[in-house]
Amino acid sequence: MTWRFRRQLTIVFVILVFFAVIFSLIYFYTRPAPTCFDGVQNGAEQGVDCGGTCVKICSDQAIPLITLWTRPFEISPGVYSAVAYVENPNRNLGVPYLAYKIDLADETGRVVASGTGYTFVNPSERLPIFIGNIRATTGSVKSAYIEFTEPIEWKKLSREVPKLSIRQTGLELLPTPRLTAEVTNGSIYDINNLPVVVVISDQNGNSFTGSATLVDRLPAGGQAQISFTWPLSFSSEPVLFDLYPRTSVFDLPQI
Repeated sequence: MTWRFRRQLTIVFVILVFFAVIFSLIYFYTRPAPTCFDGVQNGAEQGVDCGGTCVKICSDQAIPLITLWTRPFEISPGVYSAVAYVENPNRNLGVPYLAYKIDLADETGRVVASGTGYTFVNPSERLPIFIGNIRATTGSVKSAYIEFTEPIEWKKLSREVPKLSIRQTGLELLPTPRLTAEVTNGSIYDINNLPVVVVISDQNGNSFTGSATLVDRLPAGGQAQISFTWPLSFSSEPVLFDLYPRTSVFDLPQI
């Protein structure tokens, strides 16, 4: 290799390095800033668009939901409701949208009916998931199982759940059962479409029926009278009444 050829190679190398530095500086100062919605893991993210500074939490950073129990309740011949009692053990993590399916099974474990729906999960919450009017056309229902049918997207938040209180105000058993209650909104927020679930148990704490209703609007500091009805008499003596008014912290306005 001649001295002249080595000199030419050196000049070419210097030119390439020069342009590489220029292009690197241009890219560094003009590249898009990392976001939590760009479909790639960048910035301080711990996964694709999750963890770090993102509101969305990576699935391996959250403790999975715990299903404490799922039970079917026969409301009338061939018509059932079902309640799954679920716990969120995460203090600052919730789920704004939770899709689910509850299967009803006979004594052999064969699924004879199903119901689907969606709800939300607030941080550190134990919640009843209710489905009504499930029709089982064949077989007798002995058990129920819940399945979460879509990937769960956790989000972190620090807002507190609005303070809601509820008290039972009456129970009529004849001619058919009717339970009344009063729910109070102790928060500073107006709440729309407030679901309320009731689970009724016997003296041994065994739940035997449930129902749900919806309060269209409950203003801040306001109260609402609600009622639950059943078409047939109860199969057991009602002793314990667990009432669950629920509102999503994800729907609260920013103040």
